[in-house]
Amino acid sequence: MTERELILNSKSDRIIIEARAGTGKTRTLIELTEKRPRESFLYLSYNNSLKKEGKKKFGGNVEVHTIHSLAYKEIGFLYKNKLGEANIKNIIKHTSLSKSKDAIEFIWLQAMEVLNVLNEYFKGGSEPDNKIFKEYWDSMCELKGGAPMSHDGYLKLFHISKPNLRYDWILLDEGQDADKIALAIILRQKCKIVIVGDTYQEIYGFRGIDNVFLRKDLQDFERFKLTKSWRFGDSISYVANFFLTMRNGFLLEGQRESDLLMYDDGNLKDTIICRTNAHLLDLAFQAVNQNKKIHIIGGMQTFNDIEDVYYLYTGELYKIRNHHIKSFKSFVKLKEFAEKYDDKELTFSVKLIEKFNNVLDVIKAVEFNITKQYLADVVFVTAHKSKGLDFDTVRVATDFPKIKNSLKYEEINLLYVAVTRAKKVLYLPDYIMEKI
Repeated sequence: MTERELILNSKSDRIIIEARAGTGKTRTLIELTEKRPRESFLYLSYNNSLKKEGKKKFGGNVEVHTIHSLAYKEIGFLYKNKLGEANIKNIIKHTSLSKSKDAIEFIWLQAMEVLNVLNEYFKGGSEPDNKIFKEYWDSMCELKGGAPMSHDGYLKLFHISKPNLRYDWILLDEGQDADKIALAIILRQKCKIVIVGDTYQEIYGFRGIDNVFLRKDLQDFERFKLTKSWRFGDSISYVANFFLTMRNGFLLEGQRESDLLMYDDGNLKDTIICRTNAHLLDLAFQAVNQNKKIHIIGGMQTFNDIEDVYYLYTGELYKIRNHHIKSFKSFVKLKEFAEKYDDKELTFSVKLIEKFNNVLDVIKAVEFNITKQYLADVVFVTAHKSKGLDFDTVRVATDFPKIKNSLKYEEINLLYVAVTRAKKVLYLPDYIMEKI
């Protein structure tokens, strides 16, 4: 039997499928639901774009959600009139900190601590012993009035409620990126469960994910592999396997006869996958100056943090939205932090702002020249946002790090994700091509 047939014919109630890029994991799940038309399925996608695709692909016996949209359906809708962000300003406003006579700097630090413990709580941590945290959490949970309820907040409430999901099957996609809360909800259910994903496409470690493929406690799950990629041929699979070998992962096999691996020719066309939003903006601006029609997957909000770094540069601190960026006393301090901790996004943002007198003008010029994807001469996307997508021709940008033995695993994963988006032609920078 083929890999897919083994999965479809399994009698197990709990299944884990580790599927390499382009190996047809979604197709496998679709066939599983088609084989059981009288049974009900819940398909949980990682984000809204994949959710939209899922609704198009699955049949009438499948309900498609993200974990947040499922939580909203059950609990979140109760807070629809007070949804908002948990931030320092709101924490001060809706707790006893608003009446504190301490110095504003000390109040700010207290609020920052509450925000940090709140985020850890939302990631699956236990309730902290913090008076201000309890004040704020209680205020969030009020149905009317009080602090805004965040999306992660009602997801936590959903988790606390210990829901009993009335489906015959739950299908969890992108299991390597599932957070602790989502997994706790799913694994508690008594129905049949299928979890699919690729451990080497784990690229959201900073969000507190709980990679299901690395867990040792799921002994009751039968495990399968999908290794034959239907997206690309031998040339691109060779590149993908180079990065899989760096992570000691099992390899994949290309199934298409013709694909091409090329050196970067410097052209701004087709689909360009960048490591950072800042480099993406730089290339998009270059394309605009070449009178090219452009499209940016993710939209203009992609550049919000770059704007915030610019406001730090100009001293307009009141305009900064990102609280991490706002925590720096100056642009110089942020630059030092970026260099010390090798923060790729901040480093490229700093370089971009130092390159242009006014980066806001650059952003406006790019926004003015954006068109629909099918009309664009060149499509721009980051590696993070490219996951789940594919394109005929992919050009990997030059802001990915140089390949070396000490390269962080998440950077290797990002390169693996980027190169495996290509179906027919893959262009690589010289410094990557020379290592492969």
